[in-house]
Amino acid sequence: MPRLPFSDRLRLSLAGRVATSRHRPAPLRFARSTSPTLTLASLGLRIVRTGVPTGVLHVVKLIVDAVVAGRADPASGVPKMDRLTDPGAARQAHWAEYKRQKKEEACWP
Repeated sequence: MPRLPFSDRLRLSLAGRVATSRHRPAPLRFARSTSPTLTLASLGLRIVRTGVPTGVLHVVKLIVDAVVAGRADPASGVPKMDRLTDPGAARQAHWAEYKRQKKEEACWP
């Protein structure tokens, strides 16, 4: 049996999806007649639930940006790429900054 071209397969797939959606109004009417408030709440929660993955990705992006910004402190004296790839270099830079601050505190009367 020869395989159908992509455009025909897509058309048949979309036609099948549209054909099954004709059954959606009946259960929705039944649920609405039972409790309109719960039906609206359910639909609202479904809409919110679709946005959760996008929200999670945005929060992860913010966390990664904060970590990278924290690791890329130009005042430490260590090149940025070294701080990102070598945790030891970042630790040494932090320790050098700490000792410098302690030395300045000791100079104050």
